[in-house]
Amino acid sequence: MEKNNGGKKVDNVRQYLTKIHPDFHIPDGVEVGKDLDGTEYAQKIKKARADSAAVFAKCHYGYSYYPTEAGTEHPGLSKDFFGEITRGFREVNLGVTGYYSVFLDTAAVKKNPEWILRDDPEKTISQLMKGTKYLPVCVNSRYYEDLMLPQVREIIEKYDIDELLFDTMSQFVPCYCSNCRQSFGREIPRNEDDPNWLEYVKWYYQQYEDFFARLVADVKDLNSDISVVVNWKWSARLPNDPVPNIERLIGDLFTSGATGSFFSRYWAGTGYDFDYMCGRFLHHLGDWSSNTPETLKYTAASTIANGGSFYLIDRQKPDGSLEERAYKITEDVFSFVKERKNVVMETEHVPETAFLYPFEHVVGSKLQYFPDNQARSDRIRQFKGAANIFRNHGHHYTAMNSTQLIDNLDQYQLLILPELEFLSKNMIQKIKEFVQTGGKLFIVQSKNAEAVQEEIFALAGVEYKKHTDRDYSYIDNYDRGVFDPILVRGKFARVTPGENTKVLADLISPEFAGDKDLDFGHGFAPAGKAEGFAAVTEHQLGQGQVIYVSGPLFTSHHTHFNPDISELVLNIYNLLLPEPLVRVESPAQVEITAVKKNNDLIVHLVNHSGREAKAGGFCPVTEFIPQLKNIKVSVKVKAGKEIHNVNSYPGGTPVDTSIENNYLHCNISALDIMKSILFADYFA
Repeated sequence: MEKNNGGKKVDNVRQYLTKIHPDFHIPDGVEVGKDLDGTEYAQKIKKARADSAAVFAKCHYGYSYYPTEAGTEHPGLSKDFFGEITRGFREVNLGVTGYYSVFLDTAAVKKNPEWILRDDPEKTISQLMKGTKYLPVCVNSRYYEDLMLPQVREIIEKYDIDELLFDTMSQFVPCYCSNCRQSFGREIPRNEDDPNWLEYVKWYYQQYEDFFARLVADVKDLNSDISVVVNWKWSARLPNDPVPNIERLIGDLFTSGATGSFFSRYWAGTGYDFDYMCGRFLHHLGDWSSNTPETLKYTAASTIANGGSFYLIDRQKPDGSLEERAYKITEDVFSFVKERKNVVMETEHVPETAFLYPFEHVVGSKLQYFPDNQARSDRIRQFKGAANIFRNHGHHYTAMNSTQLIDNLDQYQLLILPELEFLSKNMIQKIKEFVQTGGKLFIVQSKNAEAVQEEIFALAGVEYKKHTDRDYSYIDNYDRGVFDPILVRGKFARVTPGENTKVLADLISPEFAGDKDLDFGHGFAPAGKAEGFAAVTEHQLGQGQVIYVSGPLFTSHHTHFNPDISELVLNIYNLLLPEPLVRVESPAQVEITAVKKNNDLIVHLVNHSGREAKAGGFCPVTEFIPQLKNIKVSVKVKAGKEIHNVNSYPGGTPVDTSIENNYLHCNISALDIMKSILFADYFA
């Protein structure tokens, strides 16, 4: 078959910095693509400053938007919708991503009822199908062989695309169909009380990993130039390693600068290219109201500062067009991104401070938390709490899973273990060697007494007794010249210092009323007295240094924001890394990201001082981001090193500098949402 080559194909998908995803799930009874002119539509997308766009080949309803022999064509399709748009995009040199919905396919299930995911073994297939708009498909059905792969082959052979985006749901939903029972080899367990439950969870998890490994391999066999991305997989929600041949990572997430930063810093640590995707809408995709330009630019800034491409979700009307206001706001946001193209593309994080963010902690050592979305969400609170502190107070860091950390730890100066459980012996040995050869380690203890690892206490140079009974304690804090204990929610480990370990702060127990350990009236009891256990310790291990905190600082900070905890964490950071690569002095919250491009050092500043309010549900909106003035940025330089070419972007404006105490200082007079400073030949 001939391809619809309407124009030149861009060779490198990474060149696409701004991308638009016009969502298109259209039920039957609606005419699709009437009067659609692919060239006219493409010209509007191009004018909106997009480099690339997604085009729907198949949606959640299971309808295909091109003439298909393998699948179900949309009943109202008036022309080759997919082909018309693809041709138009190529005429104006836009990139093309083909969208394909996986595991939600109503049309396929109606034609092949035996393919349905049977989440309730007691219900008949007709009962499972009743009243459901999007019908789920079982991973172990004939769906892949009989429908999906033939359609993927059709798309690749007939159309000129750069990439295939497979949109999938990531919730754990057990299936009790005959295929699953046969493949598993026994009855499917109903719940965690069944002795075979964790064996099933591990097996079921692997079915999906194998599915996507097979899919990617088949796409590459059909056309090795086509990139494959899978929505929601291999992100900070589930920080495992991608299957082979994946080149980019992607997730459709909240329109939020804070969330954008959190996910992008993890993706940056994987070493993969990535797309942060979010909607232009105020109340998720079911609402046509536009979010503010500030929210969208703020999210974009946190994404591109960490090296990602920015994907904006919109919605197409049945004729294929977007709302006129959509084109305008997209152009505004993408123009903001494009102004910074030269300083955000082809960059990589400078290795300095690493956060270990392991898959085995999020899901448990036996995948015991994997089936429970809420449990997994709870188990990443400490990562979000730590990210909040470092993001808002101008400290550069990179988050990595276990594989990436083991491969790259030697490049870093400081490692942070934020309330982790289930560290492997291999990982602990790697960390020990890192510290003994001069690395710095910051350990924050988990509140979970059932997941204590003696090797962690050995690294910290403390002896573990047991955890506290109460769900809160206080950390002694004399930094302000008065007794000002810090309340931390969660159980503490009771530890005492060992050899070469000194106590920096005592653990303070709550003061209770009377002899019966009674609480004081409302809320918490006040701080009582030290009982001989340490809250913060410092330990020398070989040539390195370890600071240990015996209670869950980061989780407490995430659930109940506490500036005192931020101050304590930053004081510890300064003890471990007194001369970081970049320092920033700002009147309000500013995120910094230090990246390398060739021999240049680029420091991105993102303004996080705007207030994120909830526009309904979990949808953040930022109405106003105040301009910050007189921000001092300092970069460490070697003695005798001269850096003559320092410019701020966008614009490339020269920046005045001065050198004092081995730091190159410059003043940024004003920061709106994002500004970047390029130090030419810093690494030369």
